[in-house]
Amino acid sequence: MKNIFIILLFSMLLGNSISAYSQEKPLDTIKLKSVLVSKPAMHSKNWYIFKNQYLERTNIVSNRIEVLKNKGKETENTTNNQFVNKVMILDQRNQSLVNRLNLYEKDKSNWSIFKKEFKKEFAAIEEDLRKLAIDGTF
Repeated sequence: MKNIFIILLFSMLLGNSISAYSQEKPLDTIKLKSVLVSKPAMHSKNWYIFKNQYLERTNIVSNRIEVLKNKGKETENTTNNQFVNKVMILDQRNQSLVNRLNLYEKDKSNWSIFKKEFKKEFAAIEEDLRKLAIDGTF
């Protein structure tokens, strides 16, 4: 009789802890689902559109820079050497932007700040490219 009482008491305690555990599980699941639902901005459709658009644009800039490099190498004089140096610096800035764009997913910095700074730097590169193209008879 004493053994039956202990078994009943043990099963009641075990049953209560099991039911308490089963009640907690949905809350954990809800928390987990809320974490999974809130995706970072970098994984959004807008990020991939932005990345692809600017990869194309930086590629176009790279092609234009190569044309300017070839134009500058055609003649050897002091003015042309300065021109080639400016083109090389512009090429480095463009490559730096491509690297920043490719590394952003790992960086996870603030999307709106990254986007604003990136667009500003890219616009500066395009403007400098236009100036070089005009001055360099492109």
